[in-house]
Amino acid sequence: STFASTSLPAVAAAAAAATTAAAAPPTFAALEHAAALDVSLNAGAALVFPRLRGVDGDVRVFGNSGSHTVSAPALATVGGSVRIERNVGATALLANALATIAGDVVINGNAEFANVSLPSLSAVHGDSLLVTFNAGRIVLNAPALATLGGGSGRITFQGNAALDTLTTSSLGAVGDVLITENTGDITWQAPALKSLLSLDINGNAGLMSVVAHALETIDGALTLSYNVGSAALDVTERLTRIGALAMQRNVALLEAVALPGVVDVTHDVRVHEDAALYTLAMPALRHVGGQFAVVAHNVHVCLSALTVNAAATAVGGNHTCAAPADASCLICQDAVGSAVACTVKC
Repeated sequence: STFASTSLPAVAAAAAAATTAAAAPPTFAALEHAAALDVSLNAGAALVFPRLRGVDGDVRVFGNSGSHTVSAPALATVGGSVRIERNVGATALLANALATIAGDVVINGNAEFANVSLPSLSAVHGDSLLVTFNAGRIVLNAPALATLGGGSGRITFQGNAALDTLTTSSLGAVGDVLITENTGDITWQAPALKSLLSLDINGNAGLMSVVAHALETIDGALTLSYNVGSAALDVTERLTRIGALAMQRNVALLEAVALPGVVDVTHDVRVHEDAALYTLAMPALRHVGGQFAVVAHNVHVCLSALTVNAAATAVGGNHTCAAPADASCLICQDAVGSAVACTVKC
């Protein structure tokens, strides 16, 4: 096994350990295998590993103060994690042949632009893809990624200040997705995604955009809460079932939230004090297993397939509507508090 590091003071051909020389960016032409690849604490360089095919442990680009490009065009497997962390200068990791990562992908605490290009990556066997607390723009391109944590991995965007873009064109299933505390805009393109465990978009100041036209199920909760910026969930009629829907105190949520194909909500539907929301459209909804509560001053709720009256069982728990006095909510109450049916066309 070989360990390659740009923070070591000498170059040994057998060990392939190197210190970056800013004046003459080195090329490690003979290196084919390494125990780990650590590019750390440098003032700026371009490093090329043209024949490197395998790394047993982590690939880490950490704490570099200048612009850095790490190119490993033949790298196919990483036995640990890929970590791009705490770089002050612009950073690029180019690994066009990388197919599998045994650990996680972590992009954390970078001050400038970071470009992570992994066009052949098909599997991340760790349970996390983390893009967290970056001040600079992050672009992570993994169009061939089909599995993260065996289909139950976690994606987190947290505390990022600039535009972040994640493209996962082939990812079909994932576990929890958390998009929180971002002041910059976040865009996640997931055109092949069919199932999520949960999607939580909360406490963001920028525009949050999730595009998932193939999405069919969210087993847990879909949560949109405390967002100052707009949150856009772009789904189609293919999404038919969610575990729960919770929307609370969003300041600039898009005026219309449309879940056109959702037939069943396993647990609760709760909309509370969403000042900017004007229309909640769920025209196919037929069953709510828990509580249905819409407490908002301006919301028009479109639920033309759901019938609720005093004897109905379509809603398993309590149901209230504090919509405007013109009864734009399908679920209403009469003068003595009994549920009555209203009709609203979508």
